[in-house]
Amino acid sequence: MLSEAPRPSYSRSQISLKNHWILREVSDFDGDALDAVCQHCKAELSWGQWLNSHDYYLKVKCHRCEGLLFPEMWGESVPRASFEAVQEPGYFDRTWYHASDRKHWAKEVRAALRGQLVIHAGSELSALSRADTLYEETGKQVSIYLHSFRLRSTKSISRVVLDDACDTWQDELTDPRAMVICPVEGDDDDGETLSLSLSPDGYRGAPYYNRYELPGDISLLVHAKLIQLNTVETVELQRD
Repeated sequence: MLSEAPRPSYSRSQISLKNHWILREVSDFDGDALDAVCQHCKAELSWGQWLNSHDYYLKVKCHRCEGLLFPEMWGESVPRASFEAVQEPGYFDRTWYHASDRKHWAKEVRAALRGQLVIHAGSELSALSRADTLYEETGKQVSIYLHSFRLRSTKSISRVVLDDACDTWQDELTDPRAMVICPVEGDDDDGETLSLSLSPDGYRGAPYYNRYELPGDISLLVHAKLIQLNTVETVELQRD
């Protein structure tokens, strides 16, 4: 039986420098990191554990099973509370965020692929997490921007929650792909894999259970044309 060893405690000085902008919104490094869990034993992880797992050289280990931690979260299903929140009226009528190395990202994506591009967005925290990753991926040589926006309409957005563990994201509204629907905690599992596609005459967006940028965040896959341009705000992120 696995021991119930306490999670290690972290201070800000112990957090890897690979994390920067996300730390603007995270202060309690010993609190639960949303739905982040150990891939081996499913122990719940703290923000300190999850953030430091981004830095391979730290070789962060699980406090329970001592398995090496990685930043991806592999919980099996979307929590019932998260799924029910998506069903609430007005859930998508909020400000969404996206991090990019392009200053005029919103206008560019609305015009891309003959106006058929499908984009990803999420909470401010998930976008800041993506900004940190993007900063590393681009060799720290480009400016990173945080874009926020609201949607022109939410009527064509599905209420089912897609799974982030698939490699078949739809990139273009007119090129439907079968994307896996995430099972919901507590539902009967009959072994059938359900899927959903976006299309011009059907759903033009769908939420998904984020397992990478911010494990447990409900993020959004949506037709870029639904971005309401007069609500777009862009901030160039500055390093301290």
